[in-house]
Amino acid sequence: MIGLFTEGSLTPGRNPHSYYRELGEQIVIADHLGFDFFSTTQSYGLDHPDSTFSVMPDPLALFLAQAPRTERIKILTAITIAPFHHPAIALSDFAAADVLSEGRVMLGLGRGHPWLYERLGFEQNESKERASEFCRVVRAILDHPAGRHTIEGRFWKMRDFELMPQFIQKPPPVFFAVSVSPSSVSEAVASRFGILIPAYLGTPIELCESLMRAYREEYRERWNAEGTVLLGVNFYGLKDERAAIAMGSKALAMQMRVFARNMLLYAERCGAQYAAYPEIGKMFDEMSDPGVCEQRVMSDFPRHLAFWGNRPALEEKLRHVVERLRPDGLILNIDCGGIALEAAAASMRFFATELMPTVRGWLERRT
Repeated sequence: MIGLFTEGSLTPGRNPHSYYRELGEQIVIADHLGFDFFSTTQSYGLDHPDSTFSVMPDPLALFLAQAPRTERIKILTAITIAPFHHPAIALSDFAAADVLSEGRVMLGLGRGHPWLYERLGFEQNESKERASEFCRVVRAILDHPAGRHTIEGRFWKMRDFELMPQFIQKPPPVFFAVSVSPSSVSEAVASRFGILIPAYLGTPIELCESLMRAYREEYRERWNAEGTVLLGVNFYGLKDERAAIAMGSKALAMQMRVFARNMLLYAERCGAQYAAYPEIGKMFDEMSDPGVCEQRVMSDFPRHLAFWGNRPALEEKLRHVVERLRPDGLILNIDCGGIALEAAAASMRFFATELMPTVRGWLERRT
């Protein structure tokens, strides 16, 4: 599987109304080019007057608006913030979208960013337990979709609930986001979900490798199967190598600026609860300078999992990472910093025409 991801970051000068239309066009273009899925994350509220890390409260709505204009591309919600939603209601929404799109929904679940909990009045220290209960309920319903379920949890309850409508896909694919925590690996395994490693800079390749190995080992031990891993990477490709590197570093630097601002402000308010945030936020702040971003990414491959350049350079780097990590699929983060539609589309077309068949072959040989 090869899909696309956008954070949906709002950067200075961008209007969210027009950006929604541009994101819709990305889905249509991606369908035409043969990508398997399109993914974006979920967020609520404006972070700052001129920027926010994601403009998208409802990835399913974005996708369904384009469903009549597309034929095969799927939506991966990367991620739906599990602790914010009643699992039976969320699963019903997913199922309805699956029916309306004729079987094109992939469930991507996760815990979400800490500052959203404070904003919406949720307890961050409950996020792990809420996510775990959400996953258990989803697994129970998907295992017996035509059954009637009575579940008494700590956070959610349901009585005599039968899913309606039923998913067209039997069963739909479900993935749990894993970024740094081994406990997220165990959560995914316990629920028989795949994992997705988000396309964020800051998760070093060594950590990705460790998390993926732990997932494969736990999954084999518990279910006698391999599970499914989707690996997120940052990507920008063009025939002109210098232009690709410049655009890749510009886009990623814009995203770093948005994230650094949130992380540093949150660290000030929450102190020791997120001890790593000041250091990570500082690193992101430094990399919000495109020149610094380019220098670090290009000089420290493959640590940052960012791929910019022309076909020869990208083939070599992508092959190295696919053979080393052996994922089942890739999630290419092309529009990471709110770049213009034309720029995102150019990189999408480049990958589809220059690299997609080759990369598909590498991924298929993994199995």
